Amino acid sequence: MRQKYVLTKSGGKETLTISEYTELEKEVFSLICEESHSGATIRAAISAGVDKLISTFRTHNMYPRVIYAQKMAESILQLYETDQEDRIELMFDDREAFSHREGEDTVVPDVIKMKPEIVNDLIDDDIGDEDSDDDDIDIEVDAEGDDGLEDDLT
Repeated sequence: MRQKYVLTKSGGKETLTISEYTELEKEVFSLICEESHSGATIRAAISAGVDKLISTFRTHNMYPRVIYAQKMAESILQLYETDQEDRIELMFDDREAFSHREGEDTVVPDVIKMKPEIVNDLIDDDIGDEDSDDDDIDIEVDAEGDDGLEDDLT
């Protein structure tokens, strides 16, 4: 799915409006959410750092992926470096975000890197005493097929 975010800084109070669009049909984007933030709030978040800025514009209704949020934060910083009204459009494609390419810096847990035999040794089916019969359930069936349990379905 492709998404477009339009960041607009406007007005004397430097209001930031973030509009989120998604491609519901090929090359046709539909507005799905729009959030506005006061310039004072955005400037305070910028001075507190990128993480604070991201947490400021991420809301319950608009919660972009981390990759997208980082690029949005960079663009917001660009918008607020100047005092003029401005607009930036960012386009994202989820297919690119979910694809994994050989050689990219990714963190692979050590257990995935282990040889299969070693991983199998980590899985232990015998928990507790080996002499314990607590895991076994014995149901005796008499010659007529009655297992001694009452049938509660009647």
